[in-house]
Amino acid sequence: MKNIGINNQYIRESLKHSDFDEKSLNALIDDTNPQVALEVTLSFQQNIQNSQKIIDKALLEQDIDSIWKAIHKISGTAELVGYTRFGRYSRQLSHKIKDIPQLESHADDIRDYLNRVKSVENNIHVGLLALYKK
Repeated sequence: MKNIGINNQYIRESLKHSDFDEKSLNALIDDTNPQVALEVTLSFQQNIQNSQKIIDKALLEQDIDSIWKAIHKISGTAELVGYTRFGRYSRQLSHKIKDIPQLESHADDIRDYLNRVKSVENNIHVGLLALYKK
């Protein structure tokens, strides 16, 4: 496989998502290179997939601490790879959960969060497919 990195095709696809901010991703590319930006994005995609599984399991087990950790873990990287609004939303929700660690108080927010996780993950997937189109 050829050495590939984040490019304009990926960015064009990503801009279709309301949480995506091109400036953040471009800053990562400028600070590193397109290949590193791709590697960070792939790692972030894996982290949000894992976080989704952790949150789903923790909801069944009523484990608010695991939910907090899963949400908190992805907030910073989300902003780094261009999902600035999603990263801020993640950070705000993690603070709310930390301040009031009761599942009942955050059930609707957590459901909304899981929907946004799926949306962001899908958008990354579509963007990555655009990298390999000819």
